[in-house]
Amino acid sequence: PNGAGKTTCFNLITGLYRADEGEFSLLGQRYKPQAIDKVAQAGIARTFQNLRLFNEMSVLENVMVGCHVRTRNGLWAAIARHRRAKA
Repeated sequence: PNGAGKTTCFNLITGLYRADEGEFSLLGQRYKPQAIDKVAQAGIARTFQNLRLFNEMSVLENVMVGCHVRTRNGLWAAIARHRRAKA
């Protein structure tokens, strides 16, 4: 229902807001978001309703912008890999 705190809770989990007190558990372990990259590495991601894409990029390239956090090599390696595959 509206006003139940769903968005506020998710904003706390993703690190957009900082909690004054309390804690979260993720898969049975204490979870305290730090930097946004740590949140993403924990497998937590979000989008906003006013999502804006990079118009000059393909759909795949737009998706890859967020995929770099799931690879060991990072964003630039993912882009280079994609560019090599297209060639």
